[in-house]
Amino acid sequence: MTIIWREAVLAWNKLGVVSLTESANAPIQLGESSTPPSDLSSETGAFTHYHRDGNTITSANSQLLLNKIDKNGYTYLEKVGIAEHEIGHILGLAHSKNPRSIMSPTVVDQKISTPDINALKLIYE
Repeated sequence: MTIIWREAVLAWNKLGVVSLTESANAPIQLGESSTPPSDLSSETGAFTHYHRDGNTITSANSQLLLNKIDKNGYTYLEKVGIAEHEIGHILGLAHSKNPRSIMSPTVVDQKISTPDINALKLIYE
């Protein structure tokens, strides 16, 4: 797992709602790629695909698309924000209409917000 993903995991763990740990055998994979899937928008800087069994996500693959991220000139903190957004999807959060939410479809300067935390608590507490 890269430093960007580690920073994003730490941000979610700091909330005290979930405890994510790194494991080589985990059904969740966090990585980096230069090749997007064919069904992805050409402007997207990351993607997450997951499988569900009812309401439970049983496996997930989340990738930062380095060529898109680098082409758009994102800062380190913006890259971490994109990773936080993708982890939010893995945790079960949908896109938010709140432009300050990390789950806003367009991540730029957002941080994990109170509505994001409350949504996470509804799922996990």
